Amino acid sequence: MSKILVLGRTMDMGGTEVAMAALLQKLVEKKEDVTLLLVEKRGVLLERIPKEVEVRQMIWNKKPHPALERIVGKRETPAERSFYARGMGVFLMRVVYGKKRYGKLYERILECVEPETKQYDLVFDFFGFGAFTTAFGARKTNARKKAVWFHGENLWWLFRTRDFIPEYDKIYCVSEPVRKQVIARFPELADRTEVLMNFIDIKQVQRRSEEPLSDPQYTGELKFLTVGRASEEKGYDIAVQITAELKKRGLRFKWFIIGDGRDLNKLRTMAKEYQVEQEIIFLGMRENPAPYVKSCDLYLQPSRHEGYPITIVEARSLQKVIIASDIPSMREQIRDGENGYLCPLDVMQFADKIQKVLADQEGRDAVRKKLREEPIDFSAGYAQIEAFAKK
Repeated sequence: MSKILVLGRTMDMGGTEVAMAALLQKLVEKKEDVTLLLVEKRGVLLERIPKEVEVRQMIWNKKPHPALERIVGKRETPAERSFYARGMGVFLMRVVYGKKRYGKLYERILECVEPETKQYDLVFDFFGFGAFTTAFGARKTNARKKAVWFHGENLWWLFRTRDFIPEYDKIYCVSEPVRKQVIARFPELADRTEVLMNFIDIKQVQRRSEEPLSDPQYTGELKFLTVGRASEEKGYDIAVQITAELKKRGLRFKWFIIGDGRDLNKLRTMAKEYQVEQEIIFLGMRENPAPYVKSCDLYLQPSRHEGYPITIVEARSLQKVIIASDIPSMREQIRDGENGYLCPLDVMQFADKIQKVLADQEGRDAVRKKLREEPIDFSAGYAQIEAFAKK
């Protein structure tokens, strides 16, 4: 039995957090002694964490400036939402420290946080994304070995944790495109960088899809669905334009999008500007999207960037016909015309693809048959973790 510390920000709804809950479940099944340490202990996904896992949050030995609390991802208080706190946060990040000295900003925040004094066999910074957890795992934990996760191929945030990543013994990338991006930036760390796809509890997804669905907003004879945070990389602005094009062509449908995010209000405004607010409906967060996925007619994913898109795995596990943007991470799961469809992220081409797929009943049936037959197995992934632990 290994003592393992897993680091995260919160357990709010998101693909990374869903994958982290699945990893925790797998670690418990393997009889590991697991502790989850969060920046802040909150979120709807806390209920998915196995009872065997000790869940705690970081302890602050002195209260940092509200601007610093915003930077590490703590829940915003009225003080942190103030113009002063937001402005000071931007000033610190862009002017005082900037990209070249961002690590010094995290070092300043580390002075306000109690170290994790317990000795562990393994420390996993599962969140990654340039977050404070990477700095904490590198400097404030004790373990025989440490690993950090990279969840996306768009590494714009890398300047935040560049100083801390070399202190990790293993760099797990959730897809081959992500691994290539990491090695391009850290060629000296190539020998400790490998692909480890996120774990998904397929049986749990299928079980949760059977739960009753009672949502008066989720209606319509032809329903499209997308699940994911409302942020630039998900391509929801393109989705609004695709919706407008399909409406102009006379197609009657509703496109539902599940997920919170910083761009949600902006996207709702955009839908009104394009006069498609009745056709594309931003539902916001739903604790259990699985019943929505099960009952949709097409699952659409017009992403600009992804790491290893968990929502695609979940849609595949429910045998849904998927149309996704033709980007490297999607190609790892979808083979165009065989177990789903890929399309360039272009408004006209995506609209054409949707209409073509809807007109091809035989093709959709063949895709569903293929999805029923193909296995989704993550057992090899855990073997990688075991091999890392034994070295």
